[in-house]
Amino acid sequence: MKTPLNMLHDIVAQISEGTTLLEMIYINTEEMNEETDCALTCIIRSFDKTSEIAYAYIEELAKNEKAAPSHRRKYN
Repeated sequence: MKTPLNMLHDIVAQISEGTTLLEMIYINTEEMNEETDCALTCIIRSFDKTSEIAYAYIEELAKNEKAAPSHRRKYN
C-alpha cells in the first residue's frame, strides 16, 4: 500500500499535468474549434479520473484506519 504522502504526490502530479495542458491549450488557441473542444474534453476526463483516484485513496485510508488498532491516548 502506498503511504498517504505518496498518494498525495500522485494526485498533485496529475493535477499539475492537467494544469500544464490547460495552459498550453489556452496559449496555443486563438479560437474555439473542434480540435480545442477535443483537447478540453480529454483534460476533463483526466481530471475526473484524478478525482476517482483521490476518492479511492481516501476510502483505502479510511478502511485501514478502522482496521488498525488504536494507539492513541484518550484524554478525559
